[in-house]
Amino acid sequence: MCDTALGNEERKAIIWTRLVGNSLSIVSSLILVVYLIVSGNLHSTKTIFRSIVCLIIAGCLAATTVVSTLIYSLIQEETHEKCSREACQWSRGIYNIWVMCSFCWTTWITVFLFQKTFRLAVRQRQLLLMGIISIVLPVLLTILMWESYCYQDSDRCAFSMPYHSVTWDVIIATVFIINCVGLGLIIRRSMQDDDFHVDSFSDTSRRQRLHQKRVTVRKCIAYIITFILCWGLDLCEVVVLQSMPSCIVIFPLFFTQSVIVSLYGFINSLVYGATFESRPKKSLESLLHNSQ
Repeated sequence: MCDTALGNEERKAIIWTRLVGNSLSIVSSLILVVYLIVSGNLHSTKTIFRSIVCLIIAGCLAATTVVSTLIYSLIQEETHEKCSREACQWSRGIYNIWVMCSFCWTTWITVFLFQKTFRLAVRQRQLLLMGIISIVLPVLLTILMWESYCYQDSDRCAFSMPYHSVTWDVIIATVFIINCVGLGLIIRRSMQDDDFHVDSFSDTSRRQRLHQKRVTVRKCIAYIITFILCWGLDLCEVVVLQSMPSCIVIFPLFFTQSVIVSLYGFINSLVYGATFESRPKKSLESLLHNSQ
């Protein structure tokens, strides 16, 4: 773990930035879940819908962990008390579990899209198995990285300082590569249709099929951009820290990375929530009609 050179004012700026960003992520996630309940999509039998719901919930729980820890840290500072080393370890560990859980569901969504695009069978028990893996694997990795959650400045909040470990960086890089390769294959397969770029057809079913392929391509590109936007700077920060002999944190880079990562749940709610755009409109219209 690198020593930090963040001043008190810089650290407070990080704390308030993460507090606001993660609060926004919590609110947006809750709004999406309420919307799904009202529209009826929360009970959808489609596997990818359920996977996206799990992703949003995991992101919301990760943001809740950060917000609760930062509030605790601010209260400790007001009372001139120090944050315990154990509290920093547990807060960082719980946060990493939920973030890695969201990584798993991001990968499962790619897997489901891949199966749909290549017309592979999706088994009923697959979602249950993936759900178990999404909990067990993050817990095991968190136990493996437990010692890396120890900060030299143990009296400071875990989320006010940079965190990097070899295992964590490998996890982010692995998830990024797997999803980019999978989504890239989906895009390639979808665009192999000779009529992919044709704008009009007389055959309605064919036109609808090509529209779905184009929507799939747009979603895959959005998913790739989302992951690069949220975690690309995290990997860049690793490169910068490793290339600097003194290992001093560059505040503008760390601040920007903190802002974007704090909005991870908010961005997921916008991008992945768009998957529900087709069905909710009809459900809400029928709901309003029945209420009259």
